[in-house]
Amino acid sequence: MYTKTCNLVTRPLLAGALTLALCVPMAACSTSQQNVASGAQPATETTSVEVPAPTAEVADVTSVAYLGPAGTYTEEAAQLFFGGNDELRAEETVANAIARVEDGTAAYAVIPQENALGGPVTDYIDALLDAQGVSVVGEVVLPIRQTLMGLPGTDLSLVKTVYSHKQGLAQSAAWLDKNLPAAERVEAPSTAAAAQGVAEGGDTTAVAIAAPGAADLYELEVLQKNVSQSETNKTRFYVVSK
Repeated sequence: MYTKTCNLVTRPLLAGALTLALCVPMAACSTSQQNVASGAQPATETTSVEVPAPTAEVADVTSVAYLGPAGTYTEEAAQLFFGGNDELRAEETVANAIARVEDGTAAYAVIPQENALGGPVTDYIDALLDAQGVSVVGEVVLPIRQTLMGLPGTDLSLVKTVYSHKQGLAQSAAWLDKNLPAAERVEAPSTAAAAQGVAEGGDTTAVAIAAPGAADLYELEVLQKNVSQSETNKTRFYVVSK
């Protein structure tokens, strides 16, 4: 357990008046969020926060939709915010995750909002603004370590295609320009979807940029760690609900 001071949003525990607060340090953590519709912007407060021990209990299991498949940074953010007592539901798109909250299938959704290097994820913000009766109720700031991965035995000198989410490609552009300048960069729905596609494709000339855990999940070989080449690379995720 440790204490940090930061602007944060708290999530009330389902069991009652206690509050669970998660704050991962971020260089821009004190910067207020702009351009969020009225009612969709979380209230913040500055305080010292003790991150609860993993055994902290949430009385009821609640469903949480997130941008899938398994292995995305969004899944990691959801796990950090909600802990292990909740049912996580992977969705193909952020719009689908928000729709699950709208139709009552999920109590919450976790969505990426902005990255310290890549900037706001405008498509996802637009999806939130288009939603009916859904508001931001919390946030998570997560350190990002983009990792280059491929099938076992992949030779970097023979790589022709790099797959990732557009944010992953943008965050890793400098490394790619220097080390894989001739490789085609192809957008995937998420970083984990990119890793899954490479794993299932069987092509050793294709690689993915994704979260480190995706390599283990999809049995890929880590070819290069932290290709975003920044210790300040962090993403802010919104937790939304009715």
